[in-house]
Amino acid sequence: MLKTVSLFLALLTGLVASVSAGTVKMVGIDGYHNTANPPHYAWSETDLGGYSQFAGILLTLGADTVTLTTPFDSSTLSPLSVLVIVNPGTKNLIGAAEINAVDKWVQQGGKLMCFANNKGNVEFVHYDSLMARFGITFNDTTQTGGSNFGPVPQNEVFSNCTTFYIVDMCNLTVAAPAKSIFTFQGSVLMATALKGNGAVFATGDPWVYNEHIAAQDNIKGITQVMNWLLGNATPVLRSMAGAQREAQKRLQNGYRMVLPNGRLVSGAVSLPGSSFAPKAHGVVFIEGTSGGGQEHVPLRP
Repeated sequence: MLKTVSLFLALLTGLVASVSAGTVKMVGIDGYHNTANPPHYAWSETDLGGYSQFAGILLTLGADTVTLTTPFDSSTLSPLSVLVIVNPGTKNLIGAAEINAVDKWVQQGGKLMCFANNKGNVEFVHYDSLMARFGITFNDTTQTGGSNFGPVPQNEVFSNCTTFYIVDMCNLTVAAPAKSIFTFQGSVLMATALKGNGAVFATGDPWVYNEHIAAQDNIKGITQVMNWLLGNATPVLRSMAGAQREAQKRLQNGYRMVLPNGRLVSGAVSLPGSSFAPKAHGVVFIEGTSGGGQEHVPLRP
């Protein structure tokens, strides 16, 4: 079982978003099957292909981010509220045991967010074997008519969005229990599915990477999707002093860390194999576990 010993902090417009351990909603991104080089679609990446601004939105919603670096199984999935799979490649294929684990996790209440890509830029076969469990197929195509897709319908997910900016996406085919929540010129662009106690959102593009997240209504749209998956969240904001008080409490519990001006810059923990690694955007904490590691990324939005 994972022992979470990192401090979840992010600097947000002069405040620190801080959620106490045990109450945080964890959004995990699949870093095992997405093996793009150079890296794309990662919480820690601040370049045009990264998801650092998406991670910042999650932090404002009171969630935290983690990167999975090992195959899906019950131990890696159980801490998560939402699993994000994006652009799986051909190096580490999604296997049958992983499909069963994700399916079971969703039925038990997990929320799954799946981003694909257009023809030639994603491994469709194994990805679609997973998506078939929820009535969704990513078609090996490149959707025409973009990059401004609209009008966006009003439904249980989207409200007051007009146009989404999406470049070179594939379209989807849906069957029960899935349904389209955004159809453009007869092509399904976005879909949801409810199964057991869980839910799935899928679209045919990584969509909200840094280059395009601020285009058209993308920020509003992804925020509404995350509210649908997480439940409408009230951000948990504390002052810098409040964050430092929480850090002091962690210190008293045996964790050693330094937070000048509220920013964690160095530290050590007793868990074997664990380490803090400073990066330009903040600090990455690598948890040492018997089955691999998980990366907690406090980001500067």
